[in-house]
Amino acid sequence: MPASTKLSESSEVVIPAVIYAAKSSPQDDDESTGAQIESCRERIGREQERALHHEPFREENVSAYHGNRGPELEAAIRASVQAAEQHGQAELWVWKSNRLARGSGRRSEARSLLELFSDLRRQGVTLRSVTDDEYLREEFIGMASRMAHKFAEDLGSDVLRGRRRGFNDGEHGGGPCWDGYRDVPLLNHDGQPMVSRRGKVMMRREIDPERESTISRLWQLLLDGIADTTVAKTLNREGLRTKDSKAWIRRRVQDTRMNPVYAGAVVWHRGKPDQEINWDGVHDGRYLTREQWEHLQVVCASRDRVASGRPRGGRSTRKYALSKIAVCDRCGEPMYASTSPYTRKRDGSKARSYLCKNVHGSTGLCDAPRIDAEAVDLAVITHLDSLFIDFDAWITELDKSSEQRRGEIGTALDAELAKLDQLERRGQRIEADYLRQVDAGNDQAGDFVARMLERTTNDRRATTEAISAYQAALRELDEPATDAMLDIYSKLRESIRGAADDNSDGLGTLNDRLRTIFKEFRLDKVDQDIVGILPILRPDVTERYGSDRTTMLSGEHAIQSEQSAPADMPVALFTTGTDLVTPPAKGLRASLMETGNRSQA
Repeated sequence: MPASTKLSESSEVVIPAVIYAAKSSPQDDDESTGAQIESCRERIGREQERALHHEPFREENVSAYHGNRGPELEAAIRASVQAAEQHGQAELWVWKSNRLARGSGRRSEARSLLELFSDLRRQGVTLRSVTDDEYLREEFIGMASRMAHKFAEDLGSDVLRGRRRGFNDGEHGGGPCWDGYRDVPLLNHDGQPMVSRRGKVMMRREIDPERESTISRLWQLLLDGIADTTVAKTLNREGLRTKDSKAWIRRRVQDTRMNPVYAGAVVWHRGKPDQEINWDGVHDGRYLTREQWEHLQVVCASRDRVASGRPRGGRSTRKYALSKIAVCDRCGEPMYASTSPYTRKRDGSKARSYLCKNVHGSTGLCDAPRIDAEAVDLAVITHLDSLFIDFDAWITELDKSSEQRRGEIGTALDAELAKLDQLERRGQRIEADYLRQVDAGNDQAGDFVARMLERTTNDRRATTEAISAYQAALRELDEPATDAMLDIYSKLRESIRGAADDNSDGLGTLNDRLRTIFKEFRLDKVDQDIVGILPILRPDVTERYGSDRTTMLSGEHAIQSEQSAPADMPVALFTTGTDLVTPPAKGLRASLMETGNRSQA
């Protein structure tokens, strides 16, 4: 039988075969995935009573030692199991057995070949290999599994030793190129790129002329004794950005300052307890000398308060209503929720506030003031019932789009009804044919017809479910728009109010509920004693609260904001086609006077 024969094209009883090909890396010396597939096709073609069940699965750059290969292997396994369920047995073919697994099978480690062999055999799937098929038998599978794992172990050890030798020789260990440098091919005497024995072009690092002025300016400021925070502000004020076009922050400056590669070194495990520095790095160009770098670290360590004076960071607090969803309206960056370490004299409480990320990071790109979180949270809780949406204006717009939606659903329903009628007639013919084959004693043909009948039955069931869904949608459209809106409003309100009335977790639970409904809350101080709050609904909120229609933002209804809102930040729950049904947003003004006396205590 030809290797290209599909199972569905054969009238014989054949064993379905599924092909999987993989390479761990582009530099892998093994066959390419295309060559592996062709080898499997050729071998299957020489086997008796076998045919392809599915198009071959392939993937590259996935390890079977550190993990369980990739999604294509899982898909191949599912396809082979499905084939076994349909035909009683199936085979999963690979070029070499270690394409399937190289792990030890131990807890928290990648699965072993033996483990995969046993799991699939129980489900009627046999593992087959082009090059070492004999080792996939029961008496040899343990040996093959151990050989695959040992090969991966030895390969990992060889790679580690090679990287260590490279570090000792002053070579960098790969990874992203440092800001201020670039990777260029290493040329031989003839001016041609040098290639390693594994076919990889060898690279060297040199100063990037496009980034040199920015990084030189950074080191100039640091060597002048300027603190990291001030360096970040200065670079941003001068219009200089990081390699990925972002604003400089203190931590980015600090990370660059502590990296010795800029002084000509290479580092082993930078930032870890076993960090080592080799000052004889072979990359071209340096921004400062070793002596300058070491002196700078000593000076900065003497004024760095992190090690002794500041607590270590942890996970973000949940004691704020808008934690993780508060956004600065002036610059569009997130706002951090922070609690003052100082205790107020009168009531023993601590000041709570929302602070812009740019202000916190001292980037100099935003001047938004610190906002009293107590006033904002109180306003949000007080106005939960309204949800900041004008439902009266919204309801008047709903009826305008319902007729178009009803026509779309009606057309789809008619198509499904016609499909169901066709399936009913087909099922009757197949059932009659099945009875004829059984009466004639043709078991092989009877099995085939039985499978066709099962497939038709499944299609009929799916079509019936689709018809029910369309009919339900039409019934919903027949309901008054006011009732539909009140139902959705009630669900939204109960979701949030359920947390507001619960004293067991307070603001933490409220924050969880708000984050499932709102994408963000934009905050800004619009007056000395007034904070403006603009809530933005999540794009997927309608999937949970009554509609699968597209959500969009209608700019004419949005409250004036410093930032333009992209299309995926809706204040609408419903749209149909090109006709927007957008609820006008209601902004919220939080008075700071209500909490002013306590804050000043």
